[in-house]
Amino acid sequence: MVNPTETLTDKSTGGSNEQPPDWEEQKKAMESILDALERQTSENQGYLKRILSLMTKEAEEMSTPTPSPPNEPMPTDKAAGKKVVQVTILDEK
Repeated sequence: MVNPTETLTDKSTGGSNEQPPDWEEQKKAMESILDALERQTSENQGYLKRILSLMTKEAEEMSTPTPSPPNEPMPTDKAAGKKVVQVTILDEK
């Protein structure tokens, strides 16, 4: 198999094995960009896995029935129309 960088180098330098002077700088810059993209991709993959697990958990919780609260007693005619209040008694001893 032909190595594309060798072919490019051979064409650009007239067949010699010398690399163009800025080749190493460009190679380092591209490797730096590639490394940054790989790091970001793996970070995004972690975020997506976390989101997927949260969504799966939420879907499971929504599909399972939740117990309903006990029925409150129906108000009697005597209690109808009256409001329920909370009274706090302070002991002033």
